[in-house]
Amino acid sequence: MLGTEALGQVRTHWRARLSAVGVPLSVLERLLASSDTWEAWGRNWEAEGEREEQHAQALLSQGHAISAGESYSLAALFHHFGQLVLFHDLATKDRLSRRSQDAFRAAAPHLVPSARAFHVPSPSGAPLHAYLRFPRQHTGPVACVVVVPGADSVKEENLAFTNLLLERGMATVCFDGPGQGETRRQLPFHDDYERHVAPLIEQVGREPGIDPGRLGVVGFSFGGYLAPRVAAGVPGIAACAVLGGCYDFSYWETLPPLLKEDFAHVFGVSNWEDAGKRAKGLSLAPVMGSVRCPFLAVHGKRDGIFPWTDAEKMVAGARGPSDLFLFEDGDHCCHNVNHRSKPAVADWMSERLGAAA
Repeated sequence: MLGTEALGQVRTHWRARLSAVGVPLSVLERLLASSDTWEAWGRNWEAEGEREEQHAQALLSQGHAISAGESYSLAALFHHFGQLVLFHDLATKDRLSRRSQDAFRAAAPHLVPSARAFHVPSPSGAPLHAYLRFPRQHTGPVACVVVVPGADSVKEENLAFTNLLLERGMATVCFDGPGQGETRRQLPFHDDYERHVAPLIEQVGREPGIDPGRLGVVGFSFGGYLAPRVAAGVPGIAACAVLGGCYDFSYWETLPPLLKEDFAHVFGVSNWEDAGKRAKGLSLAPVMGSVRCPFLAVHGKRDGIFPWTDAEKMVAGARGPSDLFLFEDGDHCCHNVNHRSKPAVADWMSERLGAAA
C-alpha cells in the first residue's frame, strides 16, 4: 500500500481537479479533511455518493427530474473519486467504479441536454462504452468533439467540460477506451490505442445529426498523449486539442508514486518496474508528423507531473496549423485556472470546427 505521504499529496494536489470537475467546495473540504487514511478515503467518498443518490431518488419522486439528473451525476463523481486511489483493495475499487457507472446511467436521461449511452465493438470484439450528447438547439448536422480520458479519468468525469462544448453548439462523446473505466474489464490497454478506438470514431461520424467532416478530439493528461495518436491514426479528425499532455515517459523515475501505481493499473502489471518498462516504450515522436489537422496544446508551467516543454515538442512536431497556450500559474491540466483554460479550449475547438458559437 502507498504511504500516508502519497495520500497527503492526493489531498493537496487533487483539490483543483476535484473542484474543476464539479465537486462542491464545502463537500470537498469536508471530505479532504476527514479522509486521513486510505480506508477512510474510500469509505467517506462512497458514503457521500450514497447520500447523493438518495437525494436524487427523492427529487425524482417529487417530479424534479432535472435536479435529479444533476444529483445522480454528482453521486457518480463521488463514487469515482472514492475508488481512484484504492490500489490496495481492488475489489472495493471495482465495486465503486460500478457504482459510479450506475449513478451516471441513472443521470443520463435527465441531463440537459440528455446523454445517450451506446457501445461499439473494438477490433478485438470487446465493447467500447460511450455517451453521446447533442446541443439543445441545433439545425442540420453539427460538429462533434470526442473526449479522450486519461490514466485514471473516465467518461463519467467530464460532464462540466462537455457542457462548455455543448453551449458552443457542438455535440460531445465521452468514452472509455482500452484499459480505461468500464471498458477495462474486457479490453486491456494497448499501445496502438488509436486502432482500437477507430471503430468508435467511425460510428460517431455515421450518427444522424453529426457532420462527419467536423470531428474533433480533446485529451487531458495521459489522454493528451492518446488524443494525438487518434488524430494521427484515425482518418477524418478535423481538429485535436490536448491539456496537460505528455510527449513521452523519459522522466518516468520522477513521476509521483501514485501516478506510477495508476499506470501499473492501466497497463495491467503488478509493479512499478514493469509499468516503467511499458511506459518508456510510449512516445509521440513517431506519430506527431502525421497530425495534419489543426492542433492545440495547453499546458501549465507549474505542472508537477508532465513538463510544459512536452507541449512545445508536440506543437513543433505537428504538421498542421498549431497553437500553444501556456498558463504561467497553471498546474497539471490547468485545473487551478479552469475558468480560463477550458473555455479557451472550447472556443478554439468551436472556431476550428465551424460550430454555431
